[in-house]
Amino acid sequence: MPLRSSTEFVDHYNSLPGDILEEIDKKINDTEAIKQLKKGIDSSTEAILENAKGLNGNTQYFMRQNGKMKAEIVRVDNYVVTETKALAESIHQVRATADKSWAAAQNSLQAKYDMKKGEASATWTSLVKIVYDGVSYDAGMVIGAELKNGKVSTQIGFSAQTFIVYNPANGKMEPVFAIRNGQVFLRTIFIDKGTIEELLIGSVIQSKNYQAGDTGFKIDGETGIAEFNRLLINKDFKIMGDASKIVLDNTGLAVYPASGGVIKLGRRP
Repeated sequence: MPLRSSTEFVDHYNSLPGDILEEIDKKINDTEAIKQLKKGIDSSTEAILENAKGLNGNTQYFMRQNGKMKAEIVRVDNYVVTETKALAESIHQVRATADKSWAAAQNSLQAKYDMKKGEASATWTSLVKIVYDGVSYDAGMVIGAELKNGKVSTQIGFSAQTFIVYNPANGKMEPVFAIRNGQVFLRTIFIDKGTIEELLIGSVIQSKNYQAGDTGFKIDGETGIAEFNRLLINKDFKIMGDASKIVLDNTGLAVYPASGGVIKLGRRP
């Protein structure tokens, strides 16, 4: 099922980012590419070999074992053709086992077409997995294209606790973009248009045309000092200074002397 266009998403400013992410996930969750990414690597090589038998595929299996230690390599090529269906896939997996724990890496290519249903898909999947103390740890990436309901959609998916992009500048690998445990970290970013539900400023936010005492604005998040070179306020406002002894709001200016009482310019509150 195709996603809405990016411009359609921009029009939904009232939707929270979490809601939009859930909608995207729901729409691509049924694609062949994302299914393979979420499925991950099978718990044993036997599953790959048994599936190849059912498809009359070509298989290569290499294994050496020493006590509780085992090393395996599996290569499978499956290709099936009927009057209305065609399937071609190639799987290459390596696996190292230590008693009940194991580590595996797998690359697979798959293309299939069902002419009767009018459906097709092509995927490239690269997966890794470690099972340690009964707990599975997966990472992978997938590239997919799918024809369904007369429309073609494409996907690229990643699954990992940490995702990072490096810039190999000046002979060193400089991290420029990372995702860790669901949080995104960017060293430098340029955004044409953006919608932000909540913003936490660690240092300074200012306009591109800011010139002290002349144009633009600047807010220092550490000192609380703000400068607006042109400011228009509608309806209610309140400014408090000198330990709350001077108050300026929409009713006027109030000064509270040390001797008590109040000096008010404007209307009564």
